[in-house]
Amino acid sequence: MIKWQIKQKLYLLKENFEQVPDELYRAAKVDGTSDLKYLLKVMVPICRPTIVTVTILKIIECWNSYVWPRLITDDPAYYLVSNGIQEIRENGFGRENIPEGGCVVCPNHKHNSDPPLAACGISNRHSIRIMAKKELFEIRGLSWLITWLGAFPVDRSRADLTAIKTALQAVKDGNKLLIFPQGTRGASENEAKDGAAMLALKTKAPIVPMYITEKKEKHGRVNVIIGKPFLPDPKSKDYAALSQEIMRRIYELKPEEER
Repeated sequence: MIKWQIKQKLYLLKENFEQVPDELYRAAKVDGTSDLKYLLKVMVPICRPTIVTVTILKIIECWNSYVWPRLITDDPAYYLVSNGIQEIRENGFGRENIPEGGCVVCPNHKHNSDPPLAACGISNRHSIRIMAKKELFEIRGLSWLITWLGAFPVDRSRADLTAIKTALQAVKDGNKLLIFPQGTRGASENEAKDGAAMLALKTKAPIVPMYITEKKEKHGRVNVIIGKPFLPDPKSKDYAALSQEIMRRIYELKPEEER
């Protein structure tokens, strides 16, 4: 089925390209036009209706691929990634606990899939800024994508003042700041950096704990649970104590079946 759809689109483009007179190519070469310029300046404008049609068909195909699994099965054991994402978007798992205005969202962190799961849990109805390690921005092709999604880099090897200022401004502007208190994957329940606590105290913003399933298994259920927000004591300067309180509230959300 997939091969037939690809061949169909290639056939439409091939037939349209073949209808362009060869004289146009020869005239362009006489003028010194390169093959790439001829393709972009001549072929693409002439074949624009077909290209737009193929693009629309591809968008419809992608949408159908996203919706189709939800139509053919109601057994969670056979759900695909699209089912899980849609379930998170629809069910919320405590999404009503997300306050209006700026706040600091603090999930636990065990897997590379945790950032997108946390972002989906917050939903696209809220503006999100994500503090991410600077190494991710050194990966070609990934940097522009995560920047577009709202991430900004932080250097974990030192006190990154630029990242701190960006985070403080993000919360003051009313964004949901997503930061992992543990700082890295594989940290224990009691390990936490002081970054999230410091940002919450300096902005006087509420802290929203979030728990994400740590033992992810194939065809297994993944929980994204958002707890009730709480306001730390604005007079406190004990970042370590607040960090431990954040971790305690995160793991209080852990379902019984995962304990």
